[in-house]
Amino acid sequence: MKKNLLYTFLISTILLLSGCNVADKINEDLLGIEDKGSEKIFVPQEDNSSVNDGNTDINDTNGNSNGGRGCEAGTYLDTISNTCLPYIVCEAGTHLDTSTNVCIVDENTTITCQTGFHLENGKCKIIDSNITIIANEFNLTLPEYENKKSINIKIGKNDSKIITIRSDPKQTDMTNKLEVFQFTNNSVATLIPMFDGAPRYDQNYDFTIRITSKDTPGKDEFQITLDNANGFTDSVYINVEVIDQITLSGVRNRIYPYTAVTDGDEQNITITAYNLLDNPLKFEIINREAIIEEGNLLLIINGSSKFHNTVGGVDFKFSVRGLEDDKREVEIRVTDTVTGTIESIFITIESVRRNTQFYADLYECGEEYNSNNYEETSDANTDQSPNGLYSADRAIYLKSINNMDYDIGNKFSTVMLFHPTNGAEYSYDSYGKEYLTNLDTGKKVAVLYYAKHLQGLMYFIKYYNEDKNSIVCEKRYFGFIDAVNTQPDSLESLIIPEIAPSNPWD
Repeated sequence: MKKNLLYTFLISTILLLSGCNVADKINEDLLGIEDKGSEKIFVPQEDNSSVNDGNTDINDTNGNSNGGRGCEAGTYLDTISNTCLPYIVCEAGTHLDTSTNVCIVDENTTITCQTGFHLENGKCKIIDSNITIIANEFNLTLPEYENKKSINIKIGKNDSKIITIRSDPKQTDMTNKLEVFQFTNNSVATLIPMFDGAPRYDQNYDFTIRITSKDTPGKDEFQITLDNANGFTDSVYINVEVIDQITLSGVRNRIYPYTAVTDGDEQNITITAYNLLDNPLKFEIINREAIIEEGNLLLIINGSSKFHNTVGGVDFKFSVRGLEDDKREVEIRVTDTVTGTIESIFITIESVRRNTQFYADLYECGEEYNSNNYEETSDANTDQSPNGLYSADRAIYLKSINNMDYDIGNKFSTVMLFHPTNGAEYSYDSYGKEYLTNLDTGKKVAVLYYAKHLQGLMYFIKYYNEDKNSIVCEKRYFGFIDAVNTQPDSLESLIIPEIAPSNPWD
């Protein structure tokens, strides 16, 4: 009897232990748990089961229950906590910590993040959400010039200019640097990348370059290229023209002197200057003090010699007074006070006792003289040549009659007349006649004969004004020959009262 009871107990114990092993095996199969010694790693399994509301039993294929706990797809039942946990797939270089259910970095594993990221909990996270990360491809443009890729710019001599170059998307890697290639070798400008050619963090990761010009006008052409770390390349192109930013006008050609009558009135001179950069300008009459000290010419600056707002033009005014007979070349120097650029103009100034020669220009009238539009005729009526002169086209006959009564040189004042012409030479049978007078004194200075086709047209006259003791230039009009019919229907209907004198003429 005792043998039978002992045998029965042993058999029951064996069966009980065998049942436990089977149950464990079933649970391992159901939950997807592999036995790896003392460590258990959760491995995601394909979920072919139905989703339960968590209150009813879910049976496996063998009809076994999971204990009344249903888990959603993508999760598994943790038998220790009796809760559903998500399957977690860890990135390379990390593993799942089953106690915290978090992927952690493997020992002796190094993770390198690209520029703009930092390592956090085993993952590369972006530093600044506003940064666009380097792409394989990018586009370089010139944002200050409508995002063009090629521009032509003008700068003055001894000038500099900073240009922005933009990459889209931005280049945040400071090792990506611009390279400059120069197509020409005119040596008028240099182009140097700023910040060593790298993108500038302080300027939203744009690139900047500085263009510097020299003291010589001309053109140079440049290509600016970027190779990024991912092997992509793009370029922009800048053509630089260096110009004379200072231009001067309103001055007489140096071969025609500014004449001041000795002991007479001042001769006023105006020089107009423009600075395309709108930088301040400073004027200087070179050796002015030394010239005044000699005692022949007095040079007087009228107003300022320094000017701002120069892009629209500024006027430097000075006057010359003749003290003794003299003739010399004078330099007027103009300086751009920002760039140091200098332009000089040279004029000739003379002081004479009285006018013996006029210059074929309309400077005193403030007009530009064009020999294609005007015929110039002058007469001095000297003792050696007492007769008047015909113009080259024979449209006028001019004779000076202003006797200066000076016991030096010529007795008569020189008279110069500019009349419109078409370049053809005419032969006229009859002319209009008038006396040219000094408008201040009424004194006759010349007698003039003019062909009828000139009536009503404008002309200029230059002569010596004794009252002002200076050369004057005046705009006048040829009179209508028929005083009664001042607006005839045709020139042929005019009555011409004078016959042109023969040459010579008393």
